[in-house]
Amino acid sequence: MKEKIDNFLTGVVKCTFILIPFLILGMVWIDPVLFGKILATDAAVILLLCFFSVSK
Repeated sequence: MKEKIDNFLTGVVKCTFILIPFLILGMVWIDPVLFGKILATDAAVILLLCFFSVSK
């Protein structure tokens, strides 16, 4: 079960890293202020993911 979760998380992370540049460009283009808030949230989420992946 743990292996399935690890594989799923790895897939999610890969997809996220592929999509991030497009999301960032789109957000900056559409709404810079909203982008700032989203970037802060994303940074927090990414830090949490890194923390959990290191601590397991």
